[in-house]
Amino acid sequence: AAAAAYVEIEAADRSVHWGVGLHPNIVTASFHALLSAINRSETI
Repeated sequence: AAAAAYVEIEAADRSVHWGVGLHPNIVTASFHALLSAINRSETI
């Protein structure tokens, strides 16, 4: 079974970005979600 993590971040320009991570380990899924959200934003 895989864990799904959803993360919302707010960039410096006040824009909101979401990321999703999937992995059997919930901590790793959360990290993947954070990286996904950062990659979707142009600024942090």
